[in-house]
Amino acid sequence: MKQKVIRDICCLINGNVPSDLTPKNWEHIIRVARCSSVLSRIAANYASKFNVPLPDFVIEQFEAINRHAELFRQQVFFEARELNQQINKCTSQPAIFLKGAAYVLSHNVAGDGRIFSDIDILVKKDDLPDIEKRLQTFAWFPNAINDYDEKYYREWAHEIPPLIRAGRGTVADIHHNLIPLISGKAPDISLFLDQLRQIDSGYYVLSDHAMTLHSIIHLFYQEEFIHGFRDLSDLHLLFGKNNDPLSFYSDLLTLAQKTSFCRELFYACRYLKDTFNTDIDEGFLAKLSVYAPAKPKLVVMDWLFLRVLLPRHSLVNKEFTSTAHQIAFIRGHWLKMPFYILCLHTFNKMKFAVEHFFTGKTKTQDLPEPK
Repeated sequence: MKQKVIRDICCLINGNVPSDLTPKNWEHIIRVARCSSVLSRIAANYASKFNVPLPDFVIEQFEAINRHAELFRQQVFFEARELNQQINKCTSQPAIFLKGAAYVLSHNVAGDGRIFSDIDILVKKDDLPDIEKRLQTFAWFPNAINDYDEKYYREWAHEIPPLIRAGRGTVADIHHNLIPLISGKAPDISLFLDQLRQIDSGYYVLSDHAMTLHSIIHLFYQEEFIHGFRDLSDLHLLFGKNNDPLSFYSDLLTLAQKTSFCRELFYACRYLKDTFNTDIDEGFLAKLSVYAPAKPKLVVMDWLFLRVLLPRHSLVNKEFTSTAHQIAFIRGHWLKMPFYILCLHTFNKMKFAVEHFFTGKTKTQDLPEPK
């Protein structure tokens, strides 16, 4: 039954309704899809692609979340307009919208019903001081953070502290790279800054192959996979959208080679085929095979990713799913930090946890308000 729920969800994401669904099947689908943040993606197919009768309670769920998704989409366009205007007044490089915001703004199929928590933007590192000052002038402020977290963002991370729009609560993450600089694996960002596309609305996003590779990097370099299945479905839709032009595959592989992310590209295609049976060019897959890890390591990675990239819900969890998520959490930090930084980071987090346990003090207590 666990595999059937996953197969049914994948089928619905593709716009097809399995013919054997019972009301109980629909209940399981809705519960699992909601917890993995893909129910709105399925509901986006309801009006345009589902041509079979559905139970009344399913229609009610779809219509409700579609209204929420439409309100969210309008908010993304509203906030993006202000962010784009203000950032572009103090930079030589236009603001580049990433991930969920890029999907929505460019009307990409991966943006249909896509819900996310913040708006990600890529800019040049040298422009960050001017961008921060200007956005704070327009009521985008960071939360107060302690000295350690400030050091983490300013010296080690690939972004500044998240900015929150006063009065509205919208969060903007301003990036100057794709993964933390301290990892030693951050790419030459100019290779991505050169891969731009201006969409009809005037916003800038990454070209199709660069957008796809960034989504892959984001997925396989994170430490928390609570949205792993949603992010994998992003990639499934991105590959499906770009499957026709063969230049997409050659450009994608070339960029992965230049930025040293071929192993992550291999993993993405492997688990897309396993989970969604994504249509990917066979010649491209053959070229990627040379980037596979050694067989023992691949067995371990399969065990790990075929758990953490599925929805995390009791109806579909495999054995040792919690253990797999804990290992993925450690792996994600290991990839992002050298050992000595990881030890320092762990010590500081444990120190705060102990202080919080005994005193109840939070990170932002006794800190000055942002100026």
